[in-house]
Amino acid sequence: MSNRPAEVSLEVNPAARLDVIDVGQEIREQHGHPDVASYYRGIAHWPRFLEAVWGRISPLIDTAPYKERKRGLLAASRNTVLELPLPSRSEILQRGLTEEQVAELRAILAVFRFRIISDMFLEVSLIKALLDGPENARSSRFSFARADRQQAPKGESSF
Repeated sequence: MSNRPAEVSLEVNPAARLDVIDVGQEIREQHGHPDVASYYRGIAHWPRFLEAVWGRISPLIDTAPYKERKRGLLAASRNTVLELPLPSRSEILQRGLTEEQVAELRAILAVFRFRIISDMFLEVSLIKALLDGPENARSSRFSFARADRQQAPKGESSF
């Protein structure tokens, strides 16, 4: 038996492109993102799957549990960053950035931090749960994290 993953064929259905455009517009509107996130663009190669995934995820986005988990992710990332040695604001300005550039960078990073990345973490986990079941959404064979709290299945590390 081969260890190679099964090949997955892309759908090539021109009529499905219109459905993908509609779903993409819904995703942008519901999240307030400037564009459709790359994980949804990747899934769009399978339009029926994208529609099914979005149909299951979209009702969760404005719920209290989703918002609570998003706040938790943001708090955890903030706490982690505060433990790192960071340059001071004066050091940043000494490296040639102007106050205006700092403000622009701050705005760009805020979109990623508060909207795009936190949504990505939650929704990719939800998609994995849809594909592999909720318990398997807690682990990844690509993780480098130590499995201190639970023993992951062979070939996978828990995160």
